[in-house]
Amino acid sequence: MRSQSLLLGVASASAVSLGACSSSPPAKYDLRDQARQELSPGLTRRYINSDKATMAIYELRKGIRIGEHYHDSEQLTYVQAGRLRITIEGKAYNIGAGEVLTIPQYAKHSIEALEATIEIDYFTPKRYNWSEDRDETGPLRPEK
Repeated sequence: MRSQSLLLGVASASAVSLGACSSSPPAKYDLRDQARQELSPGLTRRYINSDKATMAIYELRKGIRIGEHYHDSEQLTYVQAGRLRITIEGKAYNIGAGEVLTIPQYAKHSIEALEATIEIDYFTPKRYNWSEDRDETGPLRPEK
């Protein structure tokens, strides 16, 4: 019984602290209503931004490649369907449906669709530069 009360206390404290972190009210989006942006033939994107994060859904045709780039956001990539090869700082990772790969902030990475793929990415901090439709390749990356 004591462990249940402790867990409930932690859950309650977590819920309170999570609410305190948000600077805006909850918002509901329906991505089915959002037009797909065609970034190139065989590559589309839909995305939303909150105050502190970006979530994007990509649809990639088999064989599509996204060249090496980096950004000031940490990225979590979830493959809903299909298979990707993501190369991070020279090391290749193959991920398939149901798997998640984390990409550290500023890490150089590239992506190849090994099959037709639906990929969901979460970025924090949010992607500010998408209004310019580019990734960083210049001085934003800290020196190692």
